[in-house]
Amino acid sequence: MDHHCPWTENCVGYANTGHFLRFVGSASALCAYGLYRHVMFFKFVLRYRRHLVRVCPQKSRIYISILGVIGDFVICLTLSILWIRVVLDVLQNQTQIEGWEKERAAILARRKLATKQEFPFDVGFYRNWVLTVGPLYSLLWPNGGPPKVGLNGAGHVFPKFVEKDKRWPPVDSKEVNDHEYYRLDRWINFEGDSLGDYGVDPEADKS
Repeated sequence: MDHHCPWTENCVGYANTGHFLRFVGSASALCAYGLYRHVMFFKFVLRYRRHLVRVCPQKSRIYISILGVIGDFVICLTLSILWIRVVLDVLQNQTQIEGWEKERAAILARRKLATKQEFPFDVGFYRNWVLTVGPLYSLLWPNGGPPKVGLNGAGHVFPKFVEKDKRWPPVDSKEVNDHEYYRLDRWINFEGDSLGDYGVDPEADKS
């Protein structure tokens, strides 16, 4: 799983990452087009401001367009950032949670609590994309998706570029297991979010 989307009330993961990219990308494009139409409307008003009495629409429409510009800009910017973030994760063949694991592994390596280890599932931009989303043309196909990989085609197993017996995230000693940067019940990311904020139960994960 990559993350849980509160707006769609659904989790985004291996089976629907392509659908999520299409949804966010199309919504961003629609908001960008709406912003463009609002800008053209104001351009028209400014161009014919000398003839406002005859050609200018009602003031209520102008006020609504002002709100539309603000709303379209904020939504378009937010969705575009989200789309870029998901694309960057796909190109690295990582989920949002694995991105946090990489941050934590880097902290442990700097503190010399664990051996530095490369993220094992990054097998190249194009191959990462195909494994996660499918071939490039699949984005244009409504039902396009990744190939059937792993257990029951659920994406539980992915190829690695390092030894298969290496554990990710890396654990070298009991000290690492007890360290606050590694323990699931204590870990937080740089924004202050714990795993519980994203629906992960550390106690259940231990079992």
